Amino acid sequence: MTAMGGVLDLRSTPPWERHGVVLSAFSDLRDHDTLQVIYEYDPLPLRRRFEDTHAQRYLWLQRRLGSEHWEVSVRKLPASANGSIADFMNRCPLFAAANESTRSTLALAAQPRSVPRKTIIAEQEAGWPFLGVVRKGKVFAIVGTPAGREQILFEALETDVFGVILDGGSTFSRFATLSDAADILLFPKPFVLQLAEADPRFALALAASVSQQMRTIVDLVHAHVSKKTIARVASTLVPYAPSESGLAPVDPVHLPSLRLTQIAAATGSVKEVVARAVAELEAARAIRRVRGRIAYIDRSKITSFAL
Repeated sequence: MTAMGGVLDLRSTPPWERHGVVLSAFSDLRDHDTLQVIYEYDPLPLRRRFEDTHAQRYLWLQRRLGSEHWEVSVRKLPASANGSIADFMNRCPLFAAANESTRSTLALAAQPRSVPRKTIIAEQEAGWPFLGVVRKGKVFAIVGTPAGREQILFEALETDVFGVILDGGSTFSRFATLSDAADILLFPKPFVLQLAEADPRFALALAASVSQQMRTIVDLVHAHVSKKTIARVASTLVPYAPSESGLAPVDPVHLPSLRLTQIAAATGSVKEVVARAVAELEAARAIRRVRGRIAYIDRSKITSFAL
C-alpha cells in the first residue's frame, strides 16, 4: 500500500476479515487518494459500513465488470459539512468526473425533491424530462405488466443516478420509492445533454452509469432463463448477507428490502412462490426469520444456493 492508495483484491480473503482490511487501508489514505477494492460479489455490506463510519468523507464508484468481478474505487474526501448541493455532487461519481464548469452549472439547475415512501416519481412509458440522482434513501426502477406482475430492475442508492433516458424515448420502467422515503435531485434532460456535448468526461461517466445498469438488467434476464426460483431468491439475498461467518444478523437498515413482496418483485416471481423458496432456505439454515422477516443470513450457504 502506498500513500497514493493501492489495490486490494479480496476475493481470496475470508469475508469476515474484509471490512477491517478495507477500513484500515482507507484510514491510511490522505485526502483525495483512492483505494481500489476487488470483490467477487456486490459489496453492499461494505458500502453500508462506509456510510456508518465515514459519512460524507468518501466517493464510492462501483463497477460490475463481469461474472464474480466487482471493482470499487473509494476516494477519500476532505471534511466538509456545509450540506450544499454542490458539496453533495462532489461525492457523486457522475459529477466528480465532470469539469468544474459543468458541476457549477448543474448545481444551479438542480431541483431538490423529497419523495414519501411508496411514491411514484415517474411512470413507466412516460416522457420524463429529467435525470435523477438519489441524495438520501433509495429509488427503484420497476417494470410492470398489464396483469399486474412486477420486476425490480435495479435500485439506486445514495449518490446513484436513475432515469438516464437520453435517446428521446419514454421511460422503460417506473421510478419509485418503496419502504422508505427518499431525497432526490432532478436535472433537466436538455441541460444534461448540452453539458455532455461540451464535457467529454461527463459524457463518458453518463455512458458508464447506463452500462452498469444494463449489466444488472441483463443479469436478471439470464437468471430468469437459467435459474430456478430458489436460486433467484438466494441471489437477491446475497448482497444483504453479513460478512460474518455462519448465521449473522442482517443490518437493520436493509430489513425492509427483505420483505416477501419486495423479494418477489426483485425476482420477477409472486409472493406465494417466493414464500416456498424462503421456507426451503430456512430449512437448510441459510437464513433465519424472526416474526416472519428474514433477520439472519449465512453468506456461505446462501451463496451456494445462488449458483
